[in-house]
This record gives sequence, C-alpha cells and structure tokens, in this order.
Amino acid sequence: MKSDKNIVVTIAQLMQQGVEAGNRDISFDQIIPTNQIGNLYVAMQGNGSNANERVIIVATEDGTEVKINGSLVSLPVNGASGAAKVNVLNKGDYAIVAGSNYGSTKFMRIETTKNAYVTQKLYGGGVTTSNFMLLPPLTCNGQTIIDNIPNALRIGTTNYGSNSRLYLLTRTIMINSTKVYVSGTQLSPIAARTYTVAPDWTMLVYNLSHGNVKVESNGTIQGQILGVNNDVGYGNYFAGFGIAPPMNVEVDFKRFDNVCTGDTGSSLLKPIAMNFTGTIEWFRNDVLIENAHNSTYKIPDDDTEPAEYRMVLTMPDGCSYYTETIKTVKCPCSKKPNNNVGVLYPGIVGVSTTDNVDKIWPNNVNNAFISLKSNDKGLVITRIPDPETSIISPIEGMIVYDTDDNCYKLFDGSVWKCLRKKCYDYDN
Repeated sequence: MKSDKNIVVTIAQLMQQGVEAGNRDISFDQIIPTNQIGNLYVAMQGNGSNANERVIIVATEDGTEVKINGSLVSLPVNGASGAAKVNVLNKGDYAIVAGSNYGSTKFMRIETTKNAYVTQKLYGGGVTTSNFMLLPPLTCNGQTIIDNIPNALRIGTTNYGSNSRLYLLTRTIMINSTKVYVSGTQLSPIAARTYTVAPDWTMLVYNLSHGNVKVESNGTIQGQILGVNNDVGYGNYFAGFGIAPPMNVEVDFKRFDNVCTGDTGSSLLKPIAMNFTGTIEWFRNDVLIENAHNSTYKIPDDDTEPAEYRMVLTMPDGCSYYTETIKTVKCPCSKKPNNNVGVLYPGIVGVSTTDNVDKIWPNNVNNAFISLKSNDKGLVITRIPDPETSIISPIEGMIVYDTDDNCYKLFDGSVWKCLRKKCYDYDN
C-alpha cells in the first residue's frame, strides 16, 4: 500500500472458540512504514502451546533468506496447505514459523537478509485468549525509557498475579544502566532467566507486582508484559519503532538513468550525508567485497554481471546501519566508436589460404601491419591458464587467451586484464 498522504493501517484477527457461540477473542495492531522495520527480531513466548504461538514473517524484498535461532531454514510460504518449503522469500511472501522454535528459553531469534515485517501470536492459555502483535526490530535507535505502564497487572476488576511477567530486551553493554521500577520500587531480574538472545542483546525477566511500571536505560530497550489468570490472559509490547538515520545512495555517472555494470558504464556509489564514523563494508549480492572500506565505491570494469550493492556502517558501539540496495544493469550502448583514425597508410603483410583475393590486397587494408584471410581457418593465439603466474616476465602489449577465465587478456605493463566490450557514449 502507498498513499500520497499519511494514513493509518490496522491489522487484526478474530478467533472463535467452539464451546459457546459468544466465546470470541479479537486482537489488532497497527503496522508501520517500511523505513521502520529491520532484519533482526526476538519474539518472547506467551502462555500458549507451541502449536498455536507462531511467528509470521512478511518479506518486503525479493531474495530474503531467514535464520531462526542462528540457522538458515526452509519455510512453507503464503499459507498454502502442504506447500513446499522454500529457503528464499520474495516480496509479498509470508511464512509461518512454528512455536517449537521457542524451546526451553521461551524466546526465538529471527534474522532476515532483507528488511521484513514480523508478527507474533500470543495466548493466555493453551488455546485461549489470543493476541496478535507486530514486533519491533532490535535497533540502536529505539526508545530508552518506558514511562509508564499504569496498573500493569489489572484489567477492569480482574487482577493478574503470580504468572505475570515483564520480559525486557536491553543492549548488553547498557545492562548495568537498565532499571525497572514498580510504583517507585526497583525490581531485580530473575537470575536464572537472563539470556543472551542476539549479539549485544540480553533478555531479562521480572516477576511483577501491582502498581505502575517504569523502565529506563542508557540504551535501547523493548518490554513485553504478559499477564495470565487461568485461561484469560493478555500481552503487549512497549517499545518504540526507531527510525535509523537515512542512508540513501547517490550514483555518479548514471547512463539512461541506470546504474551500469562495469563493462557498460562507470558508476560510482556515494552514501548521502553520512556524518558518522565507523567501520565501512561494501557488499555485492550480500557477499563482502574484499578491501572495500571507503565511503564511495566504483563498480569495477571487470564486474560485468548485474548485481545488488549496499554499504554497512558499524559504529564504535556495535550498532550497524545499512544503505539502501542499489541494483546494476547492463546499460545499452547508443553511440558507435570513432573511426576517424587520421592519416591512412596501406597494409603491409598479408597471409591468405585462398586465391580469391584482390590484387591490391593487403595494401587496401588501411593501417594494418599484417592481414589474414581465409574461408575456413582462424587465428589461434597462445592459450594458457592463469597468465599471471604462467608468464614470468610479460611485456606491455602482450596478448594471450586465458583458458581459466575464458577471455583474451592484455598485459598493460602492470596487470593482465580481460579484453571486453566497452561503450563509447560515456567519458571514461
């Protein structure tokens, strides 16, 4: 969905129990724009069964791979009964993750290679009182205070007591500054239920008492309160959806408004307004590019296949920021090469396997030192693998056919390079 003005979009579910016609649970949440989602999430299990408490992932880009608790997984997509499992989601696909992935620790880590939406189903009992929530991603740009959650253990006249918990996610490096208060009294987490849930993220679990809950920290926090009273329960998240600093990419030397492959253009990628310091890494098709640590990246001449590029900036505190993904294409050539060679000189030497040649040949082949002519023969130059190591002392201008890279290579005096087609309608 797109709109030319700001809108609010709500998602919901209705669950009806079979015992009585009036037994229904309805839950709903708002969804957020794609610039506020991420690729690292932690879901904290409620009080329902593994069969019911599931996680739903919705891809926003093609080629989205999913890791659950650190392992790549194949998932059934789009709710089709008996659908074959796939390990790559495309834009608009959704996949359901089984609750069995929570395990004894009661949390599930979800990682995606592209930004995605993640929603979670919670239950008060095994199959009763369902809730449906959009999860916030783990981000360095979320809120650092939750103030306040009034009467956290009561809805109307119903009190929720001994089974009620606060699940809190905090940056590990900020754990000593993370404090929870109930009506002004500081609480201590349950020591046996403190878990490392992701790199630099820790989950703390608190038994709640009646009163108003407040959480504060020097780093980003996410809180989930779960209240249970027999089959009746409730749960909700209290966390901000942080907005990362804009990391758009400007492209110099576009052609036909396209970002070109190295053999059809000379595109230079430059993140816009990057006023941060940290470690820079460039990726091609999600694979790290060696020695690419500058704030700009030029598509190399020998990078001839369309690909996706992005930059990752890792800050000194461990937070990472991603640029948008830039896709290259093979740009069309629109201008013929310049054939104006200046003074013309007759060709000198000709070798032919046919008698059917002009009497003035090869002199009519302008500026050629040697000309070859045949109806059924070809020229074969030296064919060797890896001339970089095979030829000990190459000289500038030497040409061979590299049987490893399957291309003609020219030694330019410094390095061997494949001879490839270039366009003549851009400066470089």
